[in-house]
Amino acid sequence: MGKMPFGQHGKGNAPRPRVRVAATVAILLAACAVCAGVVAAQMGGIPELEAASNSHGSGSQGSAQDQATPAIGSDAVENADGDAEETAADENDADDSANKTAASRTSDNAKKQAAAKSDEAEELALADIDPLSFDVVPASDGFATFSLVDGTPEPELPSSARQQIERAASAVAQAGGKLGAVFVDMNTGAGVAYAPDTEVYGASSFKAPYALYVCEQLVEKGKASLDDVCTVGATYGLDEPHDPSEAHVTRDLISNAVTVSDNDSFKILRNAYDAQGYESWAESLGVTDAPIDPVSYYPSYCARSSARLWCEMLGYLGTGTATAQWLEGLLEQTTVSFIRTALEDEGVRVLNKAGWLGGDPEYNSVTDAGIIECNGHTYLMCLMSSMSDSAETEALLEQLASALFAARDALA
Repeated sequence: MGKMPFGQHGKGNAPRPRVRVAATVAILLAACAVCAGVVAAQMGGIPELEAASNSHGSGSQGSAQDQATPAIGSDAVENADGDAEETAADENDADDSANKTAASRTSDNAKKQAAAKSDEAEELALADIDPLSFDVVPASDGFATFSLVDGTPEPELPSSARQQIERAASAVAQAGGKLGAVFVDMNTGAGVAYAPDTEVYGASSFKAPYALYVCEQLVEKGKASLDDVCTVGATYGLDEPHDPSEAHVTRDLISNAVTVSDNDSFKILRNAYDAQGYESWAESLGVTDAPIDPVSYYPSYCARSSARLWCEMLGYLGTGTATAQWLEGLLEQTTVSFIRTALEDEGVRVLNKAGWLGGDPEYNSVTDAGIIECNGHTYLMCLMSSMSDSAETEALLEQLASALFAARDALA
């Protein structure tokens, strides 16, 4: 029901007894109109009395007998009439105030209920999606759509959006690279995938998920501290010469590995923490293609596994602990992000970790994965390609990121 204009609440709703009193008073005043005029003239034309006489006697013609009637009690009658009107006005004002208060409360309650439903919907969408939810992503060799939320249909992309994604994927293939991709709106569970089980060398993209493992599984559970000192340990595969007894603080190792993609910091972390539960943690998330490899610190894994890991990352960052907030800040400060570069004009916030390597067909990689925040929606984007790294191939991955993100409205 719409609100009545201000000042009209309760109009015409005064109790009927007041109407009869007002009519009686009007007749008496009409009979005394002339006397009131005489009294007003004798008192020097007091404006208040003139106004009362004009108001109550307007349009009334009294007889000679009426005009000769003494004005005894006219003040009392007029005061009674005024009191009645004031009482009616006061009650109307009270009705007006009560109506506005009730309307205000109704409006406030409606807003609170709408906000609660909105918050609940968002919480349910995020809570209903966990790393194992990505089991439902179709195991196709090409383009596919999916929904991670039970009972909701797969999204339907406009043909133009699908064609744009397929052209970008085809360009990666023409550059000699295998490709896997997953893009999902975490508020709705709707997503797009392209060959999600294609495994490629992940290069440095795995540094962020490993930092997640140390923070979530070890630091938060009291099994390690960011202030713990790690020795270099095994020197196999380190980029720079190090003494095995050389000590580094865990906090610095994570920061350097994530933000500037320092290889030796990552390797020292793995030497220190692999044996404290990494493989069981990864397997609990459904990630079975990134085990500890005795000959490489960097696993080859697929876009589906990347999406599982970043889904876990999103959940962990949402806990808001001091360590989670610190890690979130590092992910926003990465010096290289093909996703961030591709979407720099979209007004987005990107938390990511990229990987890149060229010149070796077995280990070529141009990859990027992370969290995108835009206009109240949170997305995961995981792009895995085996292209040899170059400015040209990085641009191709950025084109794919742009094509996927351009389809986001169909996922809402």
